[in-house]
Amino acid sequence: MMLGLSGSRHNCFDVILDLVADVDFVMNPATSSAATKCFELIFRVSELGSRGNLPELARTHQLLLTEKLRRSNFWHSQAVRYMGERGGSASSILHEVSRYFRYDQGQDVKVTNRNNDVLHSIAWLLKGLAVETRSLMNVRGLARQNQFQSFIGLLLSHRDPLLLSALIDVPLGQAKGGTIWEKLHSWNPSADVLHNAKVPMKGVAEVCSGYEVIDIDIMLGNLDSQQPKNSARDWALAWNMFVKRSCACSHVSQAWSDLARTAFICYPVFLNMTEQVEQNMAMNKRVVLEMLCAILLRLLSPSHFDALAQYSFLPGITEGIVAEDVVPECAMPLCNTVLSLTEVLLEPSSAEDDVNGPEIVEEDTARVCMLIIGAISSCAGNDAASSSNDLCGALLSCALARVLTTSETWCIVSENMPSRILELYANATSYLFNISASPVYASQDRYSNAHDSQRGNIALAARSGLSSLFGHLNSLETDDSMVELFCSKLFTLEPVRKSASRLSQLIAADDNYVADLLQQIVLLHSDGARLLAKSGITSELLSFAHSYATEENKYLASHMGVSGAASLKSPPVLNGHLSLLNVLLASPLPSSDRTALTIDTMKIFKEYSRAGERLLQSYPAETELTTTFLETLYLTYSSLKKAAGSVLVENSPALVDEPLLKLERSVLSLTYHLSAFPFPSELLPPLPIGLINVEKIHASQMKTVATTLSVVSTWWDKVSDSGAPLPTPPTGSSDAGVLQRYNAYNNRPGSTFSEGRYQHAIKSAKCLDVALMVLLSRVAFVAKRNTGTFSVDAVAVAKGLCRCSDASRAIEDRLASMKSHPEEDITTLLSSSIVNPNSQGDQTLLSQSLQLEKEYLVEVGSCLGQCAEKLISLALQDARRMSEYENDQEWAYFVGALTPALDHTQVESKGVGCLFDDTNTEASKLNAQALRQELEKMKANFLR
Repeated sequence: MMLGLSGSRHNCFDVILDLVADVDFVMNPATSSAATKCFELIFRVSELGSRGNLPELARTHQLLLTEKLRRSNFWHSQAVRYMGERGGSASSILHEVSRYFRYDQGQDVKVTNRNNDVLHSIAWLLKGLAVETRSLMNVRGLARQNQFQSFIGLLLSHRDPLLLSALIDVPLGQAKGGTIWEKLHSWNPSADVLHNAKVPMKGVAEVCSGYEVIDIDIMLGNLDSQQPKNSARDWALAWNMFVKRSCACSHVSQAWSDLARTAFICYPVFLNMTEQVEQNMAMNKRVVLEMLCAILLRLLSPSHFDALAQYSFLPGITEGIVAEDVVPECAMPLCNTVLSLTEVLLEPSSAEDDVNGPEIVEEDTARVCMLIIGAISSCAGNDAASSSNDLCGALLSCALARVLTTSETWCIVSENMPSRILELYANATSYLFNISASPVYASQDRYSNAHDSQRGNIALAARSGLSSLFGHLNSLETDDSMVELFCSKLFTLEPVRKSASRLSQLIAADDNYVADLLQQIVLLHSDGARLLAKSGITSELLSFAHSYATEENKYLASHMGVSGAASLKSPPVLNGHLSLLNVLLASPLPSSDRTALTIDTMKIFKEYSRAGERLLQSYPAETELTTTFLETLYLTYSSLKKAAGSVLVENSPALVDEPLLKLERSVLSLTYHLSAFPFPSELLPPLPIGLINVEKIHASQMKTVATTLSVVSTWWDKVSDSGAPLPTPPTGSSDAGVLQRYNAYNNRPGSTFSEGRYQHAIKSAKCLDVALMVLLSRVAFVAKRNTGTFSVDAVAVAKGLCRCSDASRAIEDRLASMKSHPEEDITTLLSSSIVNPNSQGDQTLLSQSLQLEKEYLVEVGSCLGQCAEKLISLALQDARRMSEYENDQEWAYFVGALTPALDHTQVESKGVGCLFDDTNTEASKLNAQALRQELEKMKANFLR
């Protein structure tokens, strides 16, 4: 009977419905509090339907009640009554209450409390509307579908969307000035008095949780006789009024946000469920855009609103918005909605969108981006520096990152942008810098408490926005003076300098993600690189490297290290740290900063020497990390070479340190192996007989070292196969056994060449190329060391030259054949038994495979051609260095190995293959000719 399900016309629930239908009952200060409880009760009953563990009888009764509300059109009529226009030009009840709320000076406590009650009532109504919208999604039948469509039309109709008008009216802050403001600033209670008098605000837990009011009796009892109790009482009353108003604001903001997300998320699902939807009811991206921009305009502080509204004018919307300083607790749910609507706006357009509304163009996206940055800057200017405020900034940062992923040709800074907008952008970026400087760990166990974990999540979100912003600005192909001006302004701000220093310190704290952001700072602008160089970034990198090396040595010295050294993994942050060093070393730093950076990097390599040796020896376990490690080593040697003559360089570890010498030997070993096996050994052609004989003679001359012949294990034995099958690549073999070897390889289980194996070959060739650059760059330091000769192995270099040159030239011939005789490519592909084109679909697959093969051949062939050229340069440099020392035995070995390699490859006359550049081909010819001359000089010297 109480719920009105017994058939009686006189029951409590019908009385409640009658009461809330009476506007005077809701608006009267004497009954407004009871009206709030009535709306909450209606919401609670409706919400029961979403509970999965509800008893069957209770669920039946709840469904009957829901149907009762639907038959009376309760939700629709109440929404219109409290949030729609009341006939003619009369404003809605929400608008009138919000106007009182914004401008009420607090003199009339009853009216103020009434306004709080009405906002809570409307919040419960909005939450009930969200529940009903979700509920209608699961109800079948034309009547209910029509009711849902009517709902969506009311909330989102482009003509007069109720959600939009409610958003414009919802109060998000409190007026500064007036009675409340004056009383709050008229007396300053001590911290002890406040601590003892604070009590949790009474009310519904989900609404009032976290809000604290002052128990006036307790506070007055704690005051001494000299403190004015009347002033204290007035202050406490004003404070409590302020807190209750903030709570009401936050509640209605959260309720509106919940309804907005529900409407926009549920409606596309509804479109897929029904066959007929009125065209003017269909949601399009323009509705989403207007709602999103309206939310962002509401989040702007008054000064930011004045600066940005004229650039983001929305007819019928902008002029109705009242700018105010937003309370963070009210802004947070709206920021969450911004993130949700950004996803809806940027998801791929459907046919329904194209029919019912214009597409979103770049100007629209740029407008959204500008407003998001303005809202972030408003967070920075909010006096309430709280965790809630930073959460708002984090959510908006995620939305900014999402929008910037769509940027292709547009830029967020333009040539005609006013300086005040540019300053606003710099302010927002500085704020994101500040909140991003908390440690972020990969595991939640690393955080000390929930607060630190929350700060880590905020920092990660802020970094995503910063990285996207810097990546966006850095991706612009044109040299935009406004971007230059923005960067120059940003990196000279003192808050940014302090934040950069804090971010650098997180390196030593083992922050898992900070290196990525620091890389973006360096890549964006030279001022960013100088900022980090001055912040002590390399000292932090060195500190972390030293900590790792200390733990590594301790582990290896223990009993665990006896058998566990091979299982040691590189630190997870190493790739990020090395990549950061790479961009710093490649940046245009002043010579003094560059020299100091380079010396520190050498010290870092010393700490990582044992880890680096394991990394190089375990190839291809961590291919990308190995290549990055070699790139850093190359850039370091190159920078040292440029700084030659400096006292710091003369005393650097590059000249005197044994761990780095061991690291270089590991680079040599990897170079020998990768150059000797650019493809699986079964596919490689025979080496020149003269080269093989030199190796055999050298081995036979060893007196005390015995060798045995065994099957060579290569890095190819450690890779797995993946991807579509492709033809076996040409490797330069032209002997009679080529077809036999190819067939044997293809017929062996699991060895058919594939897309995955091509990718491994490309990665290996790129890694080899960088390793050779390291060896070439270190030659200048070898002669200065007080160690024995450190020559390259002539036989290993000769083998690599033959393999790389043969393969690159064979691939070049293959590509030329594919270009001039495409019909032969199809025949070749078919003969490999990879596909059987019995249908048009198979023929399409065949064409795709052919194109994929061509792309892979171009990439691997050009890499191997460059490697062959560098191998010649390496041999030439070593030959010139060796000529300064008279050693007939070494000369004979060197000449005996390189001479047959030059004869075999004919690089002197043909150059290396796949360079696709006549100049490069000529350079390889000249280097080969110079090498031949050095060989002849050596030969003449040891034969005289």
